[in-house]
Amino acid sequence: MTDSQKHLLLVEDEAPLRQAIAEQLRDRGYLVEQADSGEAAIAKLADFAFDIIVTDLRLPGIDGSAVVEAAVERYPHIVAIVVTGYGTVKDAVEAIKRGASDFVSKPCGDAELELPLTNALRQHRLTREVAAMREQHEYAGSMLGPPASILAKRAGLVSLGSVQDLIGPYQAAGSFTQRKWAQEHRDALVNYLAAFIEAQHWLMDPSHKSEVIELLVKESHLPADVAAETYMLAITRPGGFAAEAQMDLDGLVNVLQLRAEIEGSWGGKPPLPNKYYDSSYYEDARAKAKRSE
Repeated sequence: MTDSQKHLLLVEDEAPLRQAIAEQLRDRGYLVEQADSGEAAIAKLADFAFDIIVTDLRLPGIDGSAVVEAAVERYPHIVAIVVTGYGTVKDAVEAIKRGASDFVSKPCGDAELELPLTNALRQHRLTREVAAMREQHEYAGSMLGPPASILAKRAGLVSLGSVQDLIGPYQAAGSFTQRKWAQEHRDALVNYLAAFIEAQHWLMDPSHKSEVIELLVKESHLPADVAAETYMLAITRPGGFAAEAQMDLDGLVNVLQLRAEIEGSWGGKPPLPNKYYDSSYYEDARAKAKRSE
């Protein structure tokens, strides 16, 4: 975890399981505090503002749903994940009604928790970003893309226009690795990019529209109408899904120029895009993806 590390409270009454999961989560960069009961968890919440709480639902004494409710009442922006050994829809629905972001079924470890944690933290950042724009003058202006831009509009903020209309091509999100690692693991990287390209083909196929929107609802925790609008913007507007998952070189050049001009990076002189982009991996991956069609 590269920027500010997240403080996570792990609540589980089975000590060996709790300690094993705590160690795995620490390896992933989380700062983990442990509690062996609902009562202990609530006491720790009174002393510290955790970013995340992961709690078993079935605990002796105060159960996990009550712990989630207490956590969310004290810290409205906390990310809460519940773990159940029963996996019942009723348990999950009750916990989510009380403020949980998601749930996972036992047996679970850091691998099973990572996706719901990543998705919940993403939604948490979106909510906090919009709230900060409304409440703090220094954040009154921001560059947002869907779904954050949609949520901001619904919160009463005003759009000044799209990035592409105002400043031209803009390459923002992407998948990146260090050049040395790429050279040492070329086959693995090409296979990964080929799978990425094939996935993009599936995403952009109009026949999969409803499935893509369902995935946005489920994995990004978006209301159905926000997910549908996000999909349409991603399909129809510049800056959305890229055909063939291709890097926008004009957008990359523009980003480098903006950083040199505004931030003073590279002494104010932007480097050529090939300092950061080697197209040979992508070209090999695209050829591989076409052969698999």
